[in-house]
Amino acid sequence: MDWGHRLVDILDQAFQIEHLTSPEGNSYGAGTPMNAPDLLQSAIPREQMEYYADILVDEWAAQHIIDLELGLDSLIEFDFEGSADRNEMVQFLLLDTERGRLYLARKTPGESLSFLAAIDEQAQTKLVAACMLALLAADAAFGEATGKLRLPSVITNHAPDLLTEDLIRRGMRLMLDGFAEHDPTTWEQVARQIGTAVGVTDRDKLLEAYFAAAYCEQDPWG
Repeated sequence: MDWGHRLVDILDQAFQIEHLTSPEGNSYGAGTPMNAPDLLQSAIPREQMEYYADILVDEWAAQHIIDLELGLDSLIEFDFEGSADRNEMVQFLLLDTERGRLYLARKTPGESLSFLAAIDEQAQTKLVAACMLALLAADAAFGEATGKLRLPSVITNHAPDLLTEDLIRRGMRLMLDGFAEHDPTTWEQVARQIGTAVGVTDRDKLLEAYFAAAYCEQDPWG
């Protein structure tokens, strides 16, 4: 057995907590996100680890190694436009294990790839979207909750067949409304970021203007 199969075995064994359900299948959690470097250290034979030592020091190494061995598909990216020498993009990716399951993974700035959920392949059309909606609504999409508004400047959707613009819009609206319950300046911050003169009380128009400026769709193979 090569280490790629072993890594998938570890994921399958860990993600057993039923999360969301649909007639086509379920999604599952592992209790906590699973860190890709830790997974690789468990899956790769000890005598081969010297060839993969970068996973211990490079936040991108684990993602690249798993992509080369098993393939990772881009799902959506939230770009916060950091400085030129620092990547401030949150990426969501899917790992298709070809065993009837997909794994939803996330890469946040300064951290390595982590796996968040397993989704039965037959239920992917509904449950990939449901997972993303839940993460956005709970302010959990961009990493650990900080209590402060984080509004991406660019949202690039690589899989509109799984994540529609309306779905992302609803998730962002729920997140922003949640912040507004505790911070009355939330929608003013949205208005300032997009440079609009729309009244801050008109949330629908603010969200429409924000998405017109920030949202795009892009074929990952194009």
